[in-house]
Parts: sequence; structure tokens; C-alpha cells
Amino acid sequence: VASPYVRFFEHLTAQCVPRMLASCDVVGDSTSSSLTRVLDVATGHGVVAIAAAAKGGQVSAVDFSEPFLDMAKQSAKSKGLNNIKFVQADAQKLPFDDASFDVILCNFGVLHLGEPDAFFAEASRCLAPGGKLAFTVWVAPPKTAPFEITLRSVRECGNADVPLPQGPSFFKYADAASVASAMEAVGLEPTVLAEEVPQTMQLDRAEDLFELFATGTVRTRALLRAQTDDARRAIAARMAEEVRTAGLNLPCPACLSVAVKKS
Repeated sequence: VASPYVRFFEHLTAQCVPRMLASCDVVGDSTSSSLTRVLDVATGHGVVAIAAAAKGGQVSAVDFSEPFLDMAKQSAKSKGLNNIKFVQADAQKLPFDDASFDVILCNFGVLHLGEPDAFFAEASRCLAPGGKLAFTVWVAPPKTAPFEITLRSVRECGNADVPLPQGPSFFKYADAASVASAMEAVGLEPTVLAEEVPQTMQLDRAEDLFELFATGTVRTRALLRAQTDDARRAIAARMAEEVRTAGLNLPCPACLSVAVKKS
């Protein structure tokens, strides 16, 4: 999944990173003397970790995927950053001491976890008192046009009731009440609840939308692979038709939540 994800999602998921960093007071530049200890969880190809490191933070970045970590390391090296430590680890069992970080970030990683509540508990454990957790998920359809087009096409041209990889309800944490409950359960105090951050998915061709979900995602890829060949072709055709109508630039906002470790 690593290379297709980078190809199709890198530009999109990077758009909310400045707002995410600002929400946790990760500011400055690479010449600042900031000693902010930052952990980027599910770093993927390292966009958030690199942005935080460029602000002068002392950054650790974890991911379960070695190919993603290899790409992140190369990207950081190409930018001359030496203040990032990359670690292969499970987000639900973080290999760090209690109170190790001032800021923990997770950009679109929560929905890839089998047990998000375990990650939230680990984040709370690893945060110093007064530290902040910020994470993003997708805003629920219909505001996220790529998901609306894809899921509607599956419902109308295929079978939406198929087994999927373990995980929470896909848009659960786009709901402010669900976020507040999850944060309070692990001793974190919500300060930003499900804030919508504008983003735009930019496609080169109408056919790209099906390709990106079929190759660059996890759960939606499983949904599409579970279809019959005929249904998959029909879904792809319907998605391309809808993109031609809607245009190649599709609104796909992020949903940002932030919580503080209670003293």
C-alpha cells in the first residue's frame, strides 16, 4: 500500500498539517532552540514528522510498516533533517517511557488501528502533564466527496455488506461526542473537538479515484476487492462518471481533535 498511498494521498493529507502543528504550539523553524518533544504516530511517509522537525522539535516517528519508514527516512535525509528518530512499533503498544513527550500527533492513523482506544491510552501514558494529543480523521460524507462517490457507487453497483479489516466505525471520530468520550476515558481533556479543516483532493484523471481507493487504502481497498469482477468494473465506471460531473478537484476535509493531558 505504501507507494500508491504516497502517490495519491501525500498532497491531500499534508494540507491539514500546519493547522495540526499550530494546535499543539509546535512553532518556530529549524534554527529555533525549541526542545519540544514530539511523537508522530503512524508516520507513514513522514510528512508530519518532517514538518515538526523543521519547526525545531525533537521528533520521534513510529510506524508498523517498514516500507513506510524507509520512505520517511529518505525524505528526512533529503531535507537535511537530523532531529528525527524513526522507530518501527505498534501504535497500540508504544515503546516509550511514561511522560516522554510534550506533543503526540497522529494524522489519519487512528482509523487504521484495530483498537484506537488502546492508542489513546498509550498516548495519555506517554504525554507529560500539560502535553497535547492531536489527531485527524476524515469528515463524514457527503462533505468528503471522494468517500461519498465511492461508497455510493458500491451501494448502487455492488455489495456494501462484506467483511472488512478490524477497526472502528470509519467515521466514528468525526463525531465530537465520540471524541470527547474517548479522550475523557484516558485522562485527556478535549480542547478542540472535530474541527473541520478544508482540504482538496486533486486528481489527474476521472479514473484515478477508483485506482487510489483500490490500491492506496486499506479498508476501502478490501471493500472493493470483495466485489465480483463485474461489480468492480461497474463501480469503477460509475465513479469515473461522477468525477467527470463533479470535476477533478474534490473537497475532502479533515477533522481535527486536540486534547490535553491533565496535571
